Amino acid sequence: MKGGIKIDQFLTILVHCFKWILVTSLLSSIIAVFILFIRALFKKKLQPRWFVWLWLILVIRLMLPWVPESSFSLFNLFTPSKSDAFIPFQFNHTLYSEPSFVTLQPRTELDTNTTSENPTSSNFHPIIIIAAFIWLAVMVIGIIQLYRSNRQFSKCLDSSRSISELSILELFQKCKQKSNIHSNIRLMASPAIFSPALYGLWRPKLILPSKQLQEFSKKDLSFIFYHELAHFKHRDIGVNWLMTLMLLLHWFNPLLWYCYSRMREDQELSSDAFALSKIDGDALKDYGNTILKVIQSNMDLPQFPRATNFISTKSQMVRRMKMIRSFRKEKRRWFLVGIFLVAIVSAVSLSNAKIFSKSVTVSIPAGWEVFQQAEAEMIYVPKEQSEDGLSLTVVNYKMMETEMIETGSHTTITQLEHYKQSDNLESWLKRMRDSAARDGVDLQQITDPEIGPLLIDQNEAYLHVISFLYGPEPQAISLKGSGKYYDLDVIKQEGVYKIFQQMVSEVQKGSK
Repeated sequence: MKGGIKIDQFLTILVHCFKWILVTSLLSSIIAVFILFIRALFKKKLQPRWFVWLWLILVIRLMLPWVPESSFSLFNLFTPSKSDAFIPFQFNHTLYSEPSFVTLQPRTELDTNTTSENPTSSNFHPIIIIAAFIWLAVMVIGIIQLYRSNRQFSKCLDSSRSISELSILELFQKCKQKSNIHSNIRLMASPAIFSPALYGLWRPKLILPSKQLQEFSKKDLSFIFYHELAHFKHRDIGVNWLMTLMLLLHWFNPLLWYCYSRMREDQELSSDAFALSKIDGDALKDYGNTILKVIQSNMDLPQFPRATNFISTKSQMVRRMKMIRSFRKEKRRWFLVGIFLVAIVSAVSLSNAKIFSKSVTVSIPAGWEVFQQAEAEMIYVPKEQSEDGLSLTVVNYKMMETEMIETGSHTTITQLEHYKQSDNLESWLKRMRDSAARDGVDLQQITDPEIGPLLIDQNEAYLHVISFLYGPEPQAISLKGSGKYYDLDVIKQEGVYKIFQQMVSEVQKGSK
């Protein structure tokens, strides 16, 4: 039994993680398309470093498990309504569904052996479980492959040696000073690499290829130093590591892989622009020749997140040559445009859609009066209340959460916790039934064609019909009757049930 519970707990966590990854991937894809649009629009106007900053926003969004809601969020454009119960871009990435769209079979028997800790038996479709396992398996394979490739690259550097030539060390120090970098970066040479590379996240090393070292002039070396020091200054290795880890989680999303290649391209262009800003204008052609010399012999080598190098595709190389040939220092107005774009993209991307939910206002039915009113609960009773008691209650659990500290309502706390642990209305209802069963209460379930699933609690004293509204504002609408209202059929015949339907409809519509 304990083994079964552990397996179900693992499945629950796995499926929840997979669902979160799916929604995060969808939201991030929207941001990626937005950034690609800006990139295409301003590619010839802005310095490449601004696009690197925009890609960093995408990386941050992929990493964040939660972001605040904002009326400026990009995702407000994709919410179907600002006040209905279907809000797909809520911060916890839960897809809500209205009760009227849920069809459940009547429940006449309650399995008391099934507890709320076993949600996978009825709430998770086999397809979603299989998909989650495939996602996990491919991710693990990717992690292993990444580890092996980086391990292999590290072993290739075991033969590297520290460069001791005084002239090269002095030139390197001069380039560091001009780049305003004071960190300790070891300068090394290795016969195992064919392209200059900045390697290491914590103890960075600038590694030069031993075989080509003698072919580089001092001018070539200064260009290489400026370029790789730019990667260090921009923290490109750390950003690449983060993006690589995010790609392992979102391996199924081709758009993110495409964005990663564009990000690496922009990093190279940004480093080129940094290097060009440190050299004389007359040396632009020489810098381009140096880049071509390094790239052309290494275009087929792989890229590693732990290292930055000169490797580019043919199309990237063409773009780099165009940028080098037409390089100009950035004008002030485009500098301000870059700041503005980064600020705007940050504001609309690092937030979720704003839920414009207001307190639900309902008109008091004719012949009824407010028996009890609170911020989170409204109770209505007929004005001419007889011995046959009847009451209609609307409860907002989210509002009541703030009152729990004062009231200490065990029932409310339990119901609210069931809501928080549920993925949809069906799982919430199941948790409510299972919880009631542990207390010896047998909740029956029926499905009304207009309202949706209803829970019925019937004992010797009263009949209690409850409808739950699942969404950002969890609510319950209940009709409680005794005496002649003890029979559900009588309630329907008396017409009070229509009022109940009206109340549910009001709450579902919200304040529009």
